[in-house]
Amino acid sequence: MRKGQLHYTELLTAALVFLQMQGFLARNEASPLLDTLSDCKKLAINFDYTYFNLGSTIKEQYPFGAGELSELITCDNVGTCPDGIIRISCSWRRAFGVWCLDKTATQPVRIRILTNSLPNHCYYSSTDPPLGDTVSYNLVGFEVNFNMEAKKMSKALSLKQGKQFYNTEIMDYNTMDLFYCNSLWARQSTLDKALQYEDGISTIGADPPPAFLNWELSQDWPLMNLPNSNSIVGVAMNGVFFFTSASEFKLDPFYPKQNGLKLKEQKTNVDSCMGTATSYSTYMYQIFTPCMFKMNIDRRVSQCSQIKNCSDNATNYIVSNTDIGLKTIAPIGIARDGRVIYGPYRWDGNLWQPCDVDAAGVQEIKVLTSNQVVLTILESVLRAAIQLISNKAQ
Repeated sequence: MRKGQLHYTELLTAALVFLQMQGFLARNEASPLLDTLSDCKKLAINFDYTYFNLGSTIKEQYPFGAGELSELITCDNVGTCPDGIIRISCSWRRAFGVWCLDKTATQPVRIRILTNSLPNHCYYSSTDPPLGDTVSYNLVGFEVNFNMEAKKMSKALSLKQGKQFYNTEIMDYNTMDLFYCNSLWARQSTLDKALQYEDGISTIGADPPPAFLNWELSQDWPLMNLPNSNSIVGVAMNGVFFFTSASEFKLDPFYPKQNGLKLKEQKTNVDSCMGTATSYSTYMYQIFTPCMFKMNIDRRVSQCSQIKNCSDNATNYIVSNTDIGLKTIAPIGIARDGRVIYGPYRWDGNLWQPCDVDAAGVQEIKVLTSNQVVLTILESVLRAAIQLISNKAQ
């Protein structure tokens, strides 16, 4: 037991976190994760799961005791406990199952996730606590083809040989704003059909919850206050959801601006682990946080607004609290499309820069290819890097 408009900000935000790479560029001198069962295991074994199934061999792992499918977390001074009561000490059970499923005659290697999105670290919430283990286990699950090559996407199959494939073309910032200010851009209907994506929920009130073993899911939404899965981009390595990086106001949640004006009152109210449950009573991240790893700051969590360094500049706060050993290319989660989510650091320990993602000036965002390996960039990667460089130049 462990005790509206998105602007070109300095944010190392969800888009830096949600830097989804199907592989590395050749110059990174790193081996790409492919769509194989062994690479699925290689990724999943680094997750802080409470249950792991290795696939066709059915070698189950229970890190918290034989047959125990959840982990008990206890923290002091978190504000309101998950059951809605204010106590000095709060406890909750986090459930995070990961499966790597071997290919069959009809399907490639697939990855399955089941989680109640409760954190493996302390949180702070004065009014909106995260739910997930009250009365019954509230679980969201999805299953999808693992790390599918872009050339196998249904949109790519119709291309003529030698033609460059772009899953989404964003040619200017206005188009980018329109696309990414929509908090539902990652909804299920946008996922390529070749991914064979499916999701669902389970509220089976048992310990251990049989949904883990039987994959008993339904479409009987809502779950807690989550009306559907449309806001979910992926799952962090500790089982907490990544939501889209547009706030309820359709603004950057950490550096909100509209028509060039800062709107501090419309910042998302996060704790010092960059998590919040203000949306749908579901704990989630919209930005990279070192708390998903075992860091010192995850034991003394409070409101970000009450910590000057955090309130003044969330980016600097995150960078200063990230261990140097984590400042490299490292997986931090899995996206809904089955592709790997990497953190904001390059292989040399520095932050990603515009030239690294080969953006043509500031007018075109492209999907790069290197030996059929695809690097997909999301909304604020370029913006954050531009702002960081601009800050250094001033």
